[in-house]
Amino acid sequence: MAGTRANARELYADMLKAMARLLARNPDLIRRQSFVDEFNNTDLGELPAKQR
Repeated sequence: MAGTRANARELYADMLKAMARLLARNPDLIRRQSFVDEFNNTDLGELPAKQR
């Protein structure tokens, strides 16, 4: 999907930055036991459309 290792690193870095921003704005999420399951069940492709 990323094509090259460099592109894969950038995509991964962007995802980590986005998660860090999300958690910084919503620190209560860290304590939720279901956070990882909820994240895994999220359609990430759907999120950009919701942001528009």
